[in-house]
Amino acid sequence: MTGTQTNTTTGTPLADLDLEGRRWHVVVVGTKLNDHPKAVAALLARGYQVIAPRCREVITDRRDQRREVERPMFGRYVFAGSMPGQEARKLALVPSVQYVSLDSRRRALVLPVRAVEAVVARMQAGAGIVDLRPVEPVPVEPAEVVVTAPRFQPGQTVRVTEGAFAGWDALFVADEGERIRVLLSLFGRQNEASVPVRGVRAAE
Repeated sequence: MTGTQTNTTTGTPLADLDLEGRRWHVVVVGTKLNDHPKAVAALLARGYQVIAPRCREVITDRRDQRREVERPMFGRYVFAGSMPGQEARKLALVPSVQYVSLDSRRRALVLPVRAVEAVVARMQAGAGIVDLRPVEPVPVEPAEVVVTAPRFQPGQTVRVTEGAFAGWDALFVADEGERIRVLLSLFGRQNEASVPVRGVRAAE
């Protein structure tokens, strides 16, 4: 440990994370307003390392007004790193934790290190906060040729390059014009997501 203070908002300091020496699990916190910071604090107090990424994005409220907000990047999901000998199922007994995600064998799901590294890299790039605000388009001179965004075949593996899932591979599902639908393997199950077509490229 470097002596850097922990943060009950985002978890263990990024410089102190032991990504390869721990097993990383997906913890779901309770639904009450303060359950998220309480769960992070309780996990840290019990010796777990915690990754609770936050993001900054622009939303449209009920009055159709656009405003910036900061929120947990994955909602109620938090990543908890256990040491050898720590019983993963006991994560569910931590105050303000509702349950631990299980795999197909009903065991505590263990995330691939690569997936955790991708999340941490996004946090490091934004000094702890992942910036999901849309990038303002660069004006294109009329004389310039606009290159049409590449299209994909159903079932084709693609790489997401922008947004919350940047760096993750997915399966192309359908074309929706400005956006496409893809299938992501997230937290032990397949999840369908809609992403901007220009934020996706064919996987190598």
